[in-house]
Amino acid sequence: MADLAPTLVPTLEVAGLRKSYGVTVALDGVDLVVEPGSIVGLLGRNGAGKTTLVSVIAGLLRADAGTVRVAGIDVVRDARRARACIGLAPQETGVYLPLSVRDNLRFFGGLSDLRGRVLRTRIDDVASALLLEPLLDRRARDLSGGERRRLHTAIALLHRPRLVLLDEPTTGCRRADATRAPAARDRIESRRRRGGLLDSLLAGDRGAGRRRRAHRPRPHHRPRRPP
Repeated sequence: MADLAPTLVPTLEVAGLRKSYGVTVALDGVDLVVEPGSIVGLLGRNGAGKTTLVSVIAGLLRADAGTVRVAGIDVVRDARRARACIGLAPQETGVYLPLSVRDNLRFFGGLSDLRGRVLRTRIDDVASALLLEPLLDRRARDLSGGERRRLHTAIALLHRPRLVLLDEPTTGCRRADATRAPAARDRIESRRRRGGLLDSLLAGDRGAGRRRRAHRPRPHHRPRRPP
């Protein structure tokens, strides 16, 4: 009798991805699969192509060749549906400094069509997960670098995407901020197990190898000049 057990669609499928900037090859045949519930760390020196890969997955750059699917959706052929499945916290922190943490979350939640009670619940959820509750009424300009980074990440989680992309998530973090990272990670992991915030996360930072669940996939090759 045939096995009728459902097959889970990978959260992320990257196949044969290539991207060049002029004569410089940034991505040279990248193949990567991220299964639901996985946390994957991309390791590489500056200029290795990590940010390029994240940008192509997020639909911000077009690859020269290859395919990217998020939750089975092609990011080029069905860009709008694919973007709804992605939460992106890019390398450059993007928050409104004059606004409070709460108002930043309200604003960006509104851009994802979150309103009323649903938006308030999502704000409470991400604030709890990322240890932002005591900071909700503080202006973003008064936050430390690590606190701004946590707000930046919370914004990416608000709409509960299938895939979360974090590019250099520890940039600007002080030692005091780093001590809070394990607690925040454990809270996010707890919510993930309960079917809450996210299914999968792709971290593109140099410190990913120090995380418990990070491992080295077969990512891109180092940039090179073709002969």
